[in-house]
Amino acid sequence: MMKGVMTGGSTYRLVGSVVVGGAVAEVSESDSTALWHMRMGHIGGHELNELYKTGLLGGMKNCNMDFCKFCMMRKQSKMSFKTGLHTTKGLLDYVHYDVRGPIREQSLGRSRYFVLFIDDYSKNVWVYFLRQKSEVFEKFKIWKAEVENQIGRKVKYLRSDNDTKYTDGKFVKFCEEHGIQRH
Repeated sequence: MMKGVMTGGSTYRLVGSVVVGGAVAEVSESDSTALWHMRMGHIGGHELNELYKTGLLGGMKNCNMDFCKFCMMRKQSKMSFKTGLHTTKGLLDYVHYDVRGPIREQSLGRSRYFVLFIDDYSKNVWVYFLRQKSEVFEKFKIWKAEVENQIGRKVKYLRSDNDTKYTDGKFVKFCEEHGIQRH
């Protein structure tokens, strides 16, 4: 153990000497095997056992290796997602929406949730703040009427993450009545 003395600014000078043989640490055999496994670049169990048999691992008593999560992660293959082709040809052809919350801090209007509507074609985003999740359907009707009047087009597809907050029977019926397909 050594002590540091600040010499100026953020510089420290170590004061003390190294104690030889004064510190003892107990290492179990499984820890020792894992340590050699890591030292050797995460060598396989068979190869590690061969080194153990020849006595090259510093007097270990056995070579039982535990599970190594880093080796498992290395063996997992990474697959990229295929790029999807969206065939949206115009505004409001495909709209994504999601509800977020509850948010820890209330807004000035005492809202703890918000709903996002995102047009896939133009990437326009509309945000509506909600006090309760149950307000989603009412906000959707307001948004739909407003945006369809401004743009002069109808919403064709509505996509959500299929959470239970979107399975309200009135919401589903409203979409069916207005020809909106849900994804």
